[in-house]
Amino acid sequence: MVDTEEVAEDVYMVDTLSYGHKRHTAAFVVDAERPAVVETGLSTTVDRVLEAVEDVVGRDAVEYVVPTHVHLDHAGGAGYLMQELPNASLVVHENGHPYLTEPKKTEKLVESVRRAVGELADEYGGARAVDPERAQAVEDGDTVDLGSRGLAVVDAPGHAPHQFVLQDSRTDAVFAADAAGMYLQETLHRTTPPPNFDLEDSVETLRSIRELEPSKLIYTHYGARDDVDAALDEYENTLQNWVKQVKQAVAEEDDRDAAVEALVEDADFSRYPADWTEVDVRETVRMDAEGVLLYLD
Repeated sequence: MVDTEEVAEDVYMVDTLSYGHKRHTAAFVVDAERPAVVETGLSTTVDRVLEAVEDVVGRDAVEYVVPTHVHLDHAGGAGYLMQELPNASLVVHENGHPYLTEPKKTEKLVESVRRAVGELADEYGGARAVDPERAQAVEDGDTVDLGSRGLAVVDAPGHAPHQFVLQDSRTDAVFAADAAGMYLQETLHRTTPPPNFDLEDSVETLRSIRELEPSKLIYTHYGARDDVDAALDEYENTLQNWVKQVKQAVAEEDDRDAAVEALVEDADFSRYPADWTEVDVRETVRMDAEGVLLYLD
């Protein structure tokens, strides 16, 4: 049995222990008339998600697997989960649908992620394409009907063009994906990876989330916050300040690589969780810096 935490009414969070880190990446089992799994975690952590499914609703009961976007820490386990959940359909953003259903594009997705994460590549695992007949693409305004509740799909670009957030009709809580940052051990962190970070889209997405008037934000990374307005304001400021910091580094250094190295060296390692290694922090900062550099280009 794996421990779960109820973060909203009948919404159970499981720590996937991704990268060997505690309280870093979650998946969620939504207990409803038609149960769902929101987020899948990495391919390397699927067993923990399956244990949570068994404990809460049982494998045969799950009708939907819903990654918020196709980055591997949110969707890498999708193909593997679908093999173990015989009655489930995969629900994915229309822009990400081909990357989880077409084997060649799934391979390209994995290759792209491995390039982006550098020394952390092995920890990210891989991905397996899902039979298109078991997958459905959704767009802004759709609802995932769980019978006794619904998950409203709200387009959420900025972090990635294939990202949505979900609002639960029973509680008004919002599954925030990476749109509102990472909330690790009560510290908010940016997440601006290549190749698709866009500041203006990110800020507009934060405004869209505000308009939903959520009762709380449920973070894949990691947990939940009730102080929604403060959390969204803090993340908007975090993004604005980070982009300014990257611009300044570019202006002060001879070239882009030197700018990235300067940002890595200037990182405040004390802000990161205690179980993160130096490599974890350095590669994360490097990835976030390179995502902003591509945006500035």
